[in-house]
Amino acid sequence: MFAHMELAGALVKMEVDSGASCNVLSQKLLPKESVIDRADVKLTTYSKARLKVLGITKVQLRNPKNQKKWFLSMVT
Repeated sequence: MFAHMELAGALVKMEVDSGASCNVLSQKLLPKESVIDRADVKLTTYSKARLKVLGITKVQLRNPKNQKKWFLSMVT
């Protein structure tokens, strides 16, 4: 299932995964003013591939359908 959310003024298609252990966001989608904090996080995909992690950041998402805002921690 996918949802379109507004991130830093841009509409982004995001996958909704209620079974995920964390929220993951590509570095290229990060707002320029984002601060990335170091984190000792290791991510492995379902197919056992390892993902390179830069750290954790907080972002604001807005649902364009109902205007609700969320502040989320994202692994990037």
